[in-house]
Amino acid sequence: MKSEHLFIIRLGDGRHFEYEGTLDGAKRKASKLATPPVAIQLLAEQRLVATRRPYFGWDGKVGWHPWELLERAF
Repeated sequence: MKSEHLFIIRLGDGRHFEYEGTLDGAKRKASKLATPPVAIQLLAEQRLVATRRPYFGWDGKVGWHPWELLERAF
């Protein structure tokens, strides 16, 4: 069973949102809220648990690198 937590979604453009649910749900919500090339950070209990960096391709494409998990507790 996946546990639910209160996540803070911080976007590189200065916006932030709260999301209550699972880590997978928070990652989906954050990806929908952000527009590339904005970095995304997910915090739970004041700890950074996941991040997603922007991607700039040599061909002019903009997107994101895969999610990086920093805390395994979630």
